[in-house]
Amino acid sequence: MNANLKHKAQTRTSTPERLWTRSLSRIPNWLKSKYFLSFGVFTAWMLFFDRNDLITQHHRNSEYKQLTDSKKYYLDKINAENEELQKLKFNPYTLEKYAREKYYMKRANEDLYIIDEVSR
Repeated sequence: MNANLKHKAQTRTSTPERLWTRSLSRIPNWLKSKYFLSFGVFTAWMLFFDRNDLITQHHRNSEYKQLTDSKKYYLDKINAENEELQKLKFNPYTLEKYAREKYYMKRANEDLYIIDEVSR
């Protein structure tokens, strides 16, 4: 009987190899498939380690949105300036008004007083 108990005690103690095979046997076969493993490695590589990973794509996407917004802003600004230029070219009253407001020009027979508005 002593020999039988010793044998049972030896079989109950698990070697690392037995633990490994036991834990592998619990994993479903489709997870151990070479196609699934290849797909998993490929996906992990593309998501985290590639030059164009998710974080980089997010930064590029936000930069693209910012650049398109600034492009729209500057195109609107250019159109407004072109309209202003056309008004200045063809309307002498507008040209005089612009010169008086922006460059503080005056006629020969008038005095110019500049009053700074203080914001409250």
